[in-house]
Amino acid sequence: MTGKYEIRIGKNLQSAWETFLKAPEIFIALMLGQFALSFVLPRIPGLGLLIWVLVASFTIPSFVLVAEAIRRDGRAKFDCLRPLLQLAPQLIAVFLLKSILVGIGSILLFVPGVYLFTIWAFAEIIATVEKKTFWESMESSRLMVRGNWFPVFGLVAVALIIVFSGVMLLGVGMLVSVPMGTLLVHAAYRDIRAQTGMISEREPEIIDAEIVT
Repeated sequence: MTGKYEIRIGKNLQSAWETFLKAPEIFIALMLGQFALSFVLPRIPGLGLLIWVLVASFTIPSFVLVAEAIRRDGRAKFDCLRPLLQLAPQLIAVFLLKSILVGIGSILLFVPGVYLFTIWAFAEIIATVEKKTFWESMESSRLMVRGNWFPVFGLVAVALIIVFSGVMLLGVGMLVSVPMGTLLVHAAYRDIRAQTGMISEREPEIIDAEIVT
């Protein structure tokens, strides 16, 4: 399927940072919105958990949609987030299934959880960019990672280090570190697709994307 490729951390980090700098106000606003909801949601009886799942399901896809708009148009506006509503069913399903299975794997034995988290590292991105169903997205991610698990694990580890580095800065750093973690994985996804011939270096669209209506 995907075949061998190189995870170019340095190049992907640079690409992620350049993307962030083109729309920092949007990325930071999205994070502030999530912080606010995280404070308010627990106070809503009965609905808090449901709304939290919705917010959590949209976290990575929202950053990806902004990154895709920047890649396509050189800039981004908040209206680039409108596809979230159309994609909601598969995004929620990917988040829930991935969270449950990774959680079970981590409880039973830590290694299976890490393994599953790595093979599904691109699932949310694929569901957002290629608009595939939740299971197709998870399977496509698994096939992307197959034969390249250790390099992708290294990518995921770097992304998590970036994210948690923001926590160490009294949480304020998360305004940058959380989007950067996602943008790094997104940049790697695009780089892998380019290396394996599914997209060109300059073409923003996935050639064989299956659009689900």
